[in-house]
Amino acid sequence: YIIIGAGQVLPICRGGSIDQKLLLDFARHLAAGEWVHLFPEGGVWQDWELGGRGRRLNTNEPGDATIKGKLKWGVGKLIAHAPVRPRVIPFAHAGMENLLPQDDKGKTSFKQKILLGDPLQVAVKFGKEIFFDDIIDAHEKQHGRLWKYEATSGNVDTIKEGRDFHSKWDSSDVEKALYHKITKRIETELEKLARETVAKHKLKTQSSI
Repeated sequence: YIIIGAGQVLPICRGGSIDQKLLLDFARHLAAGEWVHLFPEGGVWQDWELGGRGRRLNTNEPGDATIKGKLKWGVGKLIAHAPVRPRVIPFAHAGMENLLPQDDKGKTSFKQKILLGDPLQVAVKFGKEIFFDDIIDAHEKQHGRLWKYEATSGNVDTIKEGRDFHSKWDSSDVEKALYHKITKRIETELEKLARETVAKHKLKTQSSI
């Protein structure tokens, strides 16, 4: 944790679900008005398509919480319960797979001859801000006002008051359906951006040959 934190990176427990307490660390940064960079694919996928598990979907019915989608829902939870609606700016990059190539098993290694080899071409593209007011307003109209986390222990981490932390932080099925809808919108915009970025990178590399 200390080593990761020194690099301004917050750790997360893979497979620990969206109810793990580590996610609250991200939430508190957002509540304090800070920037948080999330990579919601939950892994490294060197392909223009988001999240490798997206290839295993067997249905595309929108709004169905039983469908995982290509991105992790933690980003949806952070947005849904933020005390002030975060500004969400998507960005994508292409070309890093040449610096940190993966083998067939998904293991990553540094590019050979990183200093004396051919120069790398990396493309980065930022998209337009994504809004979720309509999704959240519709949810609250049907199910009531969402609870909000805070920058300090506040109204979520209630252990000091003698109550179980998870009784407040754990998500209901209805809330998970909301996270899915929020995350699905991000997924749609990121896929468009990823295609544009890959095309930009290909054009840039071809023109430099």
